[in-house]
Amino acid sequence: MLLERLPTASKRWPAFPDLFPDVITLDINMPGMDGLTTLKHLMIRSPTPTVMLSTLTREGEKTTFDTLRYGAVDFITKPTRLDGGELEAQAQDIIVKVNHAAAVALDAVRYIRAVPRNHAIAPSELQSCDCVVALGAAEGGYGALLKIIPQFRPDSAVAYVAVLYAAPRHVDAFARYLDDHSGVRVKRAIDGEPVEGGVCYLGAGVEYLTVAAHSGRLMLQVHRAPFASRRGSIDRLMFSVAEAMKGRAVGVVLSGSGEDGSEGLEEIHRMDGVAIVQNPQSCLHKGMAQAALARCQPDFVLSDVKIATVVNGLLP
Repeated sequence: MLLERLPTASKRWPAFPDLFPDVITLDINMPGMDGLTTLKHLMIRSPTPTVMLSTLTREGEKTTFDTLRYGAVDFITKPTRLDGGELEAQAQDIIVKVNHAAAVALDAVRYIRAVPRNHAIAPSELQSCDCVVALGAAEGGYGALLKIIPQFRPDSAVAYVAVLYAAPRHVDAFARYLDDHSGVRVKRAIDGEPVEGGVCYLGAGVEYLTVAAHSGRLMLQVHRAPFASRRGSIDRLMFSVAEAMKGRAVGVVLSGSGEDGSEGLEEIHRMDGVAIVQNPQSCLHKGMAQAALARCQPDFVLSDVKIATVVNGLLP
């Protein structure tokens, strides 16, 4: 097992030498200099864990994901109604997310370079699938997947299938954003669609997204999870990938709370596939990574910024 050591957040903040913040919150809409511009300057001068206040409406989704690409570790969605109950929930959400952000290793705070999009592949030229990389993420998963999926190699017979615990409409928006910023094609998983190399399929946690062989082809199966509150979608994905691909499977457990993914990753490892766990120090929520480490001995424990490089090196 390869385990890396990550630097903790620095207490020195040269931009304001009399301040030593563990975490910063920024609003997208601010007078003078807007939040995204402020974030860019911050990440150049003094990288610091930052949480953005934003919106995931159709108009605001790109800017929200841009903040994660420019170095924010998480975002807080603004309430749509200002009633007392929603404001109380929003206050608790802010407290939880700020506390988690303050504990993130400094290595996780960085600008993510966009990869030039090149999806000009005719359907007849699409590659067959010889290997499947299964990824599972929950809280903190937007940032982790943004550091990983755009760096995957598009020129191989490898398919990437990811489950993200987020509202389906937000996963739809995220898939569009990733597709615009990735070398591989990124799309929402559709039931009955053949699995192709060089494509990343994205599913929501309220879905059971699995793969299975039919008539000599690997196909996607997408069904609504009957007990979505009992998180198990990542395990279901990884069990199916382990069964279908055996030693040609790679499993990756990323940031998130709970234990989903630990059993599925263990099964991939048992079937001679490669097991990778995001280093808990680089996770916004450490629960899933810690559960995976407690259950099996993965081949690699890496920060999210290094996972794609290692995966690319494993693939033919």
